[in-house]
Amino acid sequence: MATSKLGPNKYSKQNPYYIKQPQIVLDPNQFNAAIASYGIRLEHSKITLCPNFVGNLDSNEHQLSCELCRGSNFVHFDSQEIWGLFSQNALVENFFSQGFWDRGTALLTVPTHLEKGEEYPIYISYFDKLILLDFKERFYEVLHKSDGDKDILKYEALTVNYLRTTEKEYFYHKDFELNDEGNIVWISPSRPAYNLEQEMGEIFTISYLRRPIYRVVELLHEGRYSQFHFKEPHRKTVRYPQQVLIKKDFLIEKPEIERGLTKVETAGGVVIPA
Repeated sequence: MATSKLGPNKYSKQNPYYIKQPQIVLDPNQFNAAIASYGIRLEHSKITLCPNFVGNLDSNEHQLSCELCRGSNFVHFDSQEIWGLFSQNALVENFFSQGFWDRGTALLTVPTHLEKGEEYPIYISYFDKLILLDFKERFYEVLHKSDGDKDILKYEALTVNYLRTTEKEYFYHKDFELNDEGNIVWISPSRPAYNLEQEMGEIFTISYLRRPIYRVVELLHEGRYSQFHFKEPHRKTVRYPQQVLIKKDFLIEKPEIERGLTKVETAGGVVIPA
């Protein structure tokens, strides 16, 4: 059995793989600078599992009409603006090399810490939410008219392109406006109907612009660790930027969330079963 001649927590002063060439130093600060130079602004929101369960936690039965997470199973917190190098799904080779291919997916690389300094590290984890702040995309959905003046959309609308029922079209700034949360507020008596007896509103379809929203589905390079200065006593451990695989929020299906939740541990060490 081979034994080490080194004492505990000691490193050799000589690199056993050293060759007489210029030393290669991978500086994480230069890596961070490159991300900011070629990247885009994002809003990163961390997630934790929603505690609103019916009965015992072991039942795995979440409250269907939960106001805390609005049915997503996630509670969001600590939102902050970060930089990210965003690679769209046109880079097919990258996805195949990672063994993953699906619509609405992309690669994202983020800096090790916020601009304020190393004492503000960025840690990305499964199902964290990422919003692309400087871009827009079109989204559409159908929903029932509520019994009030406000209708809540799935995402924050920036502007509305089209809204109608089977019988009539309604117009932005004429029949309705958007409030600060990007939801529909009706300002005219001309609106889809609500049936008090059936307690159900008329169905309408809407197309609007919103900011692209993604979720982290895989951590491709979660722990990138290395060190500076091979010789003691100047050795310094460093952490490099994370790279993650992200997917558009509305394309993530329930089975994917159930599988992903097995990777997310609660503070008490209880893993939610799929």
